Parts: sequence; structure tokens; C-alpha cells
Amino acid sequence: MLVSGKYSLIRQSLHDIRNVPNSCEKAISIIGKKFSPFLDDNLIPCFGFGDASTSDHDVFSFYRDERFCNGHEEILSRYREIRPNIQPAGTTSFAPIIEMATKIVDQSGGKHHVLVIISDGQTVSKD
Repeated sequence: MLVSGKYSLIRQSLHDIRNVPNSCEKAISIIGKKFSPFLDDNLIPCFGFGDASTSDHDVFSFYRDERFCNGHEEILSRYREIRPNIQPAGTTSFAPIIEMATKIVDQSGGKHHVLVIISDGQTVSKD
């Protein structure tokens, strides 16, 4: 049973796909519009985490070949494509997504990056 949003979103998940943008899509759009002027190549690494397949130990790329999204519009489009196939899970750990972000920074030669995490549920702490 998905309890996230039980009270704050009128018993709807942050990720419900409907005719109007959900809360997650709104966040992606707002953040994307604000950060896009600072992107040299418009490529944005996008990963999901905390679902039934990754649990609290892995992430999944928005694309199977792990390519980056070209702008926040592509993030929104891809999110709408993959969301129906993602099964929500219980508590979420940020550790896997932070580890992936660190890996991306290392591979970029230490270029500056900004990690944006959008989460809909209870998080857990890993020591």
C-alpha cells in the first residue's frame, strides 16, 4: 500500500500520472528552468532510486544505455514513459544516488555539479 501523499496530496502519490503535471513533474520543470542557463551542453544525468527493483542499494538510469537526458523537457518526457513501470517501495536511502553522483563528478574530472534529489517518502539513514 502506498501511503506517501495520504494527507498532503489528497491520497495521491507524488508520482501519479494524470492529465495535469504531478508534484514531481512540477518540481522537475521549476528546477530545470532555473538551472538550464548554467548548462554548457544541456546534458543532465538522470537516475531513479528507492523503487522495488533498486530498494536501498542501487539506482536505475532513465535510459538503459545510461545516456544523459538532453534538457529538463526530455527528463519530463522520459519520466512519463518509465513511471508506469516503476513499482514504489518502502523507505528510501539517498546513499545510492549520492554514490552515483560522486562517480559522475569523478568521471568528469572534478567539474562542478549540482545534485538534486526529489523524493516522495520516508528516508533511512545509513552509517
